[in-house]
Amino acid sequence: MSRKVVDSNAMQSEALRSFLSSSTNNCAVLNDYAAMEAYKGDTLISIFRSMEIVCEFPRQIIVLKTTGASAHLPDARKVFSGE
Repeated sequence: MSRKVVDSNAMQSEALRSFLSSSTNNCAVLNDYAAMEAYKGDTLISIFRSMEIVCEFPRQIIVLKTTGASAHLPDARKVFSGE
């Protein structure tokens, strides 16, 4: 399985569509910042544009927990403190 972390610019790129359509084993990873940036500007227009490609491949999208939620997971203190 191949995974790529996708930023807000890549969410609207033909390269992402090509990557996801080339194999069902390819996945795009979205973090909370990519989702937040999709709401910038004219929300209704920008959210549809930003999510158009990922909506075509819903089973190949991995959405990460928010940064704040990740910090409260068990053992997260070790990860974030370098223990």
